[in-house]
Amino acid sequence: MNDAPDLLDRLADHRPTDAALDRLWSPERRAALRERLTEPRPVVRRRPRRVLLAAAAALVVAVPVVHEVVAPDAAQARADLTALAATAAADDGPVLAPGQYLHVRTHSEQHNRWPREGGETYINDRDAWIGWDGSYTAVETRPTRDEIAEWFRNEDTGKPSIHDPTPAFAATLPTDAEAFRAYLEPRVSGSNSHEEALYSAVTSLIRSQYLPPDTLAAALGALADVDGVRTEDVTVEGREAVRISYDRFVVSWVSEDSVTVDRATAQPLRDENRSLQGSYRSDVLEREVVDALPAEVTAVFAAHPDGVLLCPDGSEAVGGGDVPHC
Repeated sequence: MNDAPDLLDRLADHRPTDAALDRLWSPERRAALRERLTEPRPVVRRRPRRVLLAAAAALVVAVPVVHEVVAPDAAQARADLTALAATAAADDGPVLAPGQYLHVRTHSEQHNRWPREGGETYINDRDAWIGWDGSYTAVETRPTRDEIAEWFRNEDTGKPSIHDPTPAFAATLPTDAEAFRAYLEPRVSGSNSHEEALYSAVTSLIRSQYLPPDTLAAALGALADVDGVRTEDVTVEGREAVRISYDRFVVSWVSEDSVTVDRATAQPLRDENRSLQGSYRSDVLEREVVDALPAEVTAVFAAHPDGVLLCPDGSEAVGGGDVPHC
């Protein structure tokens, strides 16, 4: 089956407006790249069709192309990420400010395969409130632990970084795709390749949910130029989304790492990791900016400053660790 027409139609459908592209890459840079891609080249016999397709795809989306040869899946990833960057840049929703809190509600499932920890499954439902300085207040319940609510908080935020950001730190990051990539280049390390390290850094920042719209647009735009990134269309609770993934090579096994973002908002919906050791998935059920902690949260920590395990009837749980009971 020839997938070329479908891919080109897809690229054309998701091509952002010139105004959106201007916010991500300067018209001068785009013009220079377009000229480079369209300049006459020596005729090469038996040129592979996939190379011709990649060049056509690059012209359709008019985004920077780092490597001369681009596989169809790389072209698709660039098209998807460029469209998502334009969506993020156009977002006019509420932005977290000093004195406010980001409220995020998530549902997470971790399935360990034997012999790791005996193959247990952990299911968590969490409500978290994050302050501008990164202070973290949360309540977590586990259906497998009698619905006991664990209330905890962390006000010692330490020094923020690209892998452990705070909203205040995220607000200082570049809002241009080129500048965002340039900022990360000397600061990433520790992966199997530089490209994987870039993917890890960018997706860590996206997962944090702290990035303002312009910064999120820059992050997605920078990710469009990272080799090895793949995208695919998925649906999350009825919402059209894009799954962004990267195959991570770990000692003796391969781990696939992905973050899924909403096509309509470019906000993260799902964080997922799968390997021979097991799987982890966390879904974002709610995300909002609020002016203060709920009264119930304030009351719990007024009575229990160091946190507490509470049973559904409001009494304190007996025991601790992973085996408390009511």
